[in-house]
Amino acid sequence: MRKSNALNPMLKIIFTGIFCAISFVSSGQSFIHPGILNNKTELDFIKSKIKEGQEPWKTAFVKLKTSSYSSLNYKSQPFAIVECGSYNNPNIGCNNIVDDGMAVYSLSLMWYFSDSIQYANKAIEIINAWSDVYQQNTNSNARLVVSWATPWYVNGAEILRYSNAGFKDSDIAKFNTLLDKFLPYTLDETMSGNNWIQSAIEAHIAIAVFKNDRVLFTKAVDRWKVRVKTYIYQDTDGPKPVSIPNKTETQTETIWRSTATSTAYINGLAMETCRDLGHLGLGYNSMIYAAETAWKQGIDLFSGEKKRLSDFMELHGSWMTGAVAVPANICDGKVIAGASDANGIKPPTGGGKTCWEIAYLHLHKRLGIDLPYTKQMILITRPKTAYHWVSKWETLTHGSQFDVSDIDQIYQPSDNKSCNKVYPNPAKRNLYIETIDSGMSNFQVLSPSGQIILKGNFEGKTEVDMTNYSHNFNLVRVLTNTGVSNHKIFIN
Repeated sequence: MRKSNALNPMLKIIFTGIFCAISFVSSGQSFIHPGILNNKTELDFIKSKIKEGQEPWKTAFVKLKTSSYSSLNYKSQPFAIVECGSYNNPNIGCNNIVDDGMAVYSLSLMWYFSDSIQYANKAIEIINAWSDVYQQNTNSNARLVVSWATPWYVNGAEILRYSNAGFKDSDIAKFNTLLDKFLPYTLDETMSGNNWIQSAIEAHIAIAVFKNDRVLFTKAVDRWKVRVKTYIYQDTDGPKPVSIPNKTETQTETIWRSTATSTAYINGLAMETCRDLGHLGLGYNSMIYAAETAWKQGIDLFSGEKKRLSDFMELHGSWMTGAVAVPANICDGKVIAGASDANGIKPPTGGGKTCWEIAYLHLHKRLGIDLPYTKQMILITRPKTAYHWVSKWETLTHGSQFDVSDIDQIYQPSDNKSCNKVYPNPAKRNLYIETIDSGMSNFQVLSPSGQIILKGNFEGKTEVDMTNYSHNFNLVRVLTNTGVSNHKIFIN
């Protein structure tokens, strides 16, 4: 384990937030606001970085600003009865209730960072529309869809409520009534113990903070502590995973194996690893978002489960980056990115990559745990944006800066420089990328802050125009059928 000697700006913001939260709670006050995924200190910090044009916030903000979810022309469509069957079939308002929530949070962030009241007005319009119309969710996916949708609305409403956005007391009262309708779905302990329950806990804890309900909040924290152990394995749990509440040991193992005939249990393996990385991501993202909300209110769930969480990220990160092959005794030797992935993820390209900014910020930047594969994925996939069903704007709200030494280290486990050339170095205008590998290859050009500024496909050789890029240093990554190589290039 390695500790940093100096705190970067975002980490200072995180420590400030937790000290303020502990002080706030111990002084007899109920909650700190805003305080779900975002607090005021963080939001002001991000706003200043956007104004200064600093990465990764600059590019992440552009993604937010140009997203359909933050458009002032966004059209919401509330439903009184939302009916969601298995895999959202039938789908009567299922996408709408989630998409409209995504718009509420995106528009609320735009309001805070731009000071343009039109964004706040649009977000409030959507909240009021659903508050006026919604009655209930029905069918088999009712609990899941409500659990997906709720945090989007609450995170947006929390920002609006505490930023002079014109979110009136009458609007808040209606919204609280809407949350009263959502809450029972999120508290149902009989739902599936997989990603469903993780999303339910994220929704549960968000509602608790918005409603200033300490009893409800404590119950959510207690649920998290139980369910993190049933979702991610550690050998200290015993030879088999902790049984899912209301499930036998045999039923629990059947769920863990999914379609695999057998699997070994190793540190960091998760309940849905053998299912697919898409569903696994839904569960882990919600787990981390709930932990972040607890952190904002002075409860550090990350430290208590730091080994479990970091083992999960590095195990899956090693496979997802393509640096390590899935062992034959894990999920029959095959982990798939999604339902359409018939062959499973394999070196050198991996698959299912994601960007765990919040978890990385806590586990590496704050707690000092080395997470090289997690870092690789962050640098490859940034910026993380809002997408179905739970993925939030993590790079914008929780991203941190990397330096040249960070970028230099990526993909070292599968370096393939002997097969690839990038020249001239230094370059003035044009770069040439050449490989001896056959078939289609890919290239990415990264700025000093780790942002991908150019990318493309080529066969054999390609020319890249660097005229509009004045960075002194860039990293060129070449991905071929046989491996990955990194090349530090200087631009005059």
